[in-house]
Amino acid sequence: MAEAETEKAKRTVLIPVDGSENASEAFEFYLKQVIQRGDRVVVLHAFELPPLPYSSGPCHCILNNVPQQEEGINDNVVFAYYEEWSQMVKETRQAHEVMLRSYEDQLKQVNGEEPGKEPDEKCKKDKKIHYEIIMVVGKPAGEVICQVAKDENVDLIIMGTRGQGVVRRTFMGSVSDYVVHHAHIPVGVIPRQCQS
Repeated sequence: MAEAETEKAKRTVLIPVDGSENASEAFEFYLKQVIQRGDRVVVLHAFELPPLPYSSGPCHCILNNVPQQEEGINDNVVFAYYEEWSQMVKETRQAHEVMLRSYEDQLKQVNGEEPGKEPDEKCKKDKKIHYEIIMVVGKPAGEVICQVAKDENVDLIIMGTRGQGVVRRTFMGSVSDYVVHHAHIPVGVIPRQCQS
């Protein structure tokens, strides 16, 4: 990001998104209730790759150079359908990129820009907000959100909840719980009933 944009930003707001309705509504909540001229908005999407499918039958082994000391991995037993998995990863990434473009288009509209086009000089000069779209693949979302918040000098995190029940959240945990307990800055967790 250019230094001029950083100097103009009053605050940096991180909005994690995952394609869910709750994340989308939290994003809308920011646009309607929290936005301030001069904000720098970081839209973050973090996801883990789908696991490799295992098979005990003959197929392409991709783990022939895995060290034997790694727990649970034995190259005589572990086989994967690499081509199918690779295609699934490609399709997953493309779907996530489409989702992120929709958020970028909404931010462009806030600035008076036309989605899909480069902004003209007037739009560049009169920007209401500055924004950045980040996608991180391969790590748990809660950890990524907290790390990006530190790396990007974020002042506030605004995120939705998945609406899990108490029992499921207790046993499974949730991304918002993780972020609330591990972030070094204020976190606004927008419950579903407040988002509309």
